[in-house]
Amino acid sequence: MTEARSARPEQSLEFERDENGDVEFDHAGVSFETRAGTAEFTVEANPSIDFEFESDEIELTIVVSTEAIDFEYEGNGDVDFEATGTGSDSEFENEDDEVEYEGSVIDFEWSIDDGLEVDIGDDVRFEFTGDEFEWDGRGFSFEWDAEANEFEVTRSPTAATGRKVTVNKSVPSPSLQDVSETPVPTTTTLTPLEMGQLS
Repeated sequence: MTEARSARPEQSLEFERDENGDVEFDHAGVSFETRAGTAEFTVEANPSIDFEFESDEIELTIVVSTEAIDFEYEGNGDVDFEATGTGSDSEFENEDDEVEYEGSVIDFEWSIDDGLEVDIGDDVRFEFTGDEFEWDGRGFSFEWDAEANEFEVTRSPTAATGRKVTVNKSVPSPSLQDVSETPVPTTTTLTPLEMGQLS
């Protein structure tokens, strides 16, 4: 697998993909990896997120300063959900194969048909539907589509670059994608004669 390094690594959005379409992505404490039908997603610090998917089974743990949730779906209809924290209100409906939770910071929804959707405050959001995963937070977003064999990373307009940048997709061979850094404006020096012509 080849590697490339940016002259300014803090501005870089990179991911690796192998010949099987499996993806490895790690940026700003956010890590996403797929391998032979499985997916692992982790976020460091606040919030702390640990997500694993294998076959039809899902495990998810989210911890923020005021509350935490644990969710597990075993693929055979068994659902386990637990929420801890202050000022939270939760609803659990196993009969309809769905969970809805509204906490002080974390909003969580899951159904066997629609997958899961999570909002953490106003800054973090991710969704998972079995073969698609979407993340939006920490100044960038990414989308993974297993069926289409696509992975796309987009820096948000509010990121340090001040512009929206997209890293694309189809990779015919093992490679590492890199978003180039913002171009540096050039400076032109005028001669006295040219300055006089402009006046």
